[in-house]
Amino acid sequence: MSIIDDLTAASQVRGLLEEDRAQLAAVRGEFYEIDGTVFDLGRTFVDVTGGRWQWTGCRDDRSVPLMDFLKHPGDHRDMTVAEREPVPLDEVQRWFGPLIPEPARLTAADYQRALLAPTPRDVFGGAA
Repeated sequence: MSIIDDLTAASQVRGLLEEDRAQLAAVRGEFYEIDGTVFDLGRTFVDVTGGRWQWTGCRDDRSVPLMDFLKHPGDHRDMTVAEREPVPLDEVQRWFGPLIPEPARLTAADYQRALLAPTPRDVFGGAA
């Protein structure tokens, strides 16, 4: 069984970690288009209220991707029934859009590159 098969099977189980869903979508190259806007389903999206949405790995009977609302870090209240149920991407876009891809998180390698990058003084010289 390949990693794609493993991830596809795992995507059918609700409650997958964000990283697992993103990895599945990235491996499969999953995209969906609504009114000319192409959504990379491997990304988490942010709505106009700051809510975060992640693809469940499943689609509805119209083949529209089903999205899960993700709790905000530090939000300790119980989620409402509406927040626990997957919502078709086209409805999320209609009611909470426009959706934008969440900015990628910086990695340790990103920080290391920034710290080790040459400064203008290194490149152009200058008084110390």
